[in-house]
Amino acid sequence: HEGIICCPKLKTKLSEREMEVAKLLAHMSPEEIAMELNLSIRTVYNHIQAIKVRLKLKKTAQIAAWYKSHNQ
Repeated sequence: HEGIICCPKLKTKLSEREMEVAKLLAHMSPEEIAMELNLSIRTVYNHIQAIKVRLKLKKTAQIAAWYKSHNQ
């Protein structure tokens, strides 16, 4: 399905699920996110990897900082 533009300046598109994972990473571990969203841990890590690639980030911790700076 079509992604949503969450950073128009960079024309970066994340899916709704990727945005949800990015938001939860601010205060939850990947394992906790898997339980919260009823996903496998592997699926959560796949979402994290996809987010890092799309946003050109190297570390998972950068995702939460990115989310906070773009969704206040």
